[in-house]
Amino acid sequence: MSDQKAQKCIKENKLIDARDLPIYPIHYFQRGKTCDLKWIISHMRNIPAHKQREVADEYEKIYGSARSNYLGRDLANKYLLELSKEFRTMKARA
Repeated sequence: MSDQKAQKCIKENKLIDARDLPIYPIHYFQRGKTCDLKWIISHMRNIPAHKQREVADEYEKIYGSARSNYLGRDLANKYLLELSKEFRTMKARA
């Protein structure tokens, strides 16, 4: 997704200013008004800053590797969700 489309999605979903965003994947699902960006950003915030690029790259790799966009989306979102839970749990224990 281009930066212009991301900015439009951010605006439509009433997300915060792009300067405050964590690093996030540039390829993600958007069709019409359905956009995964808000969900992705909320989970990327649980990932430590020094790991965000690695996680975003792996998300894109998984997203693009499936034969079906929907399967790739599902697998990539599950990957991000599990990592997000793991880091959120680690933060809570600290």
